Amino acid sequence: MRRELEYKAYAVDKMAKSQWIYGFGIDDVQFTKEYVNKLGRDSDWWLYSKGGTYLVHQSSVGKFTGLVDIAGQKIYSNHILEDDEKFLWTIIYKNGAYYAVCNDLMVCQLLSTVNLHCKIKGNTFEHSDLLESQ
Repeated sequence: MRRELEYKAYAVDKMAKSQWIYGFGIDDVQFTKEYVNKLGRDSDWWLYSKGGTYLVHQSSVGKFTGLVDIAGQKIYSNHILEDDEKFLWTIIYKNGAYYAVCNDLMVCQLLSTVNLHCKIKGNTFEHSDLLESQ
């Protein structure tokens, strides 16, 4: 069975409904030194969707993990999950697998071992303040 790639990211430009865009591809466009000096950044990140191509914030990009939380909501990399004991887990991709990291417990586990015990609390782009206490 082949899984379709799915990404979500926060659009740079103001959108009519939600700034969150869902799509099927992501691209990191690297700039030349001259352009970096003009713009003050070294790349742009673009998300491709059925509705078009959107400039997005790099730190907001999340890839669908193929797993859902206890409520059936899709989990993306960079999501923050909360378990039934109120511990927060950050979702990362490392060495070909998705992991859930809980700094309070000093634990890094395969996401598939914790996803059905957790609900999505937020994401690292909009809700980094949730992780400040960790």
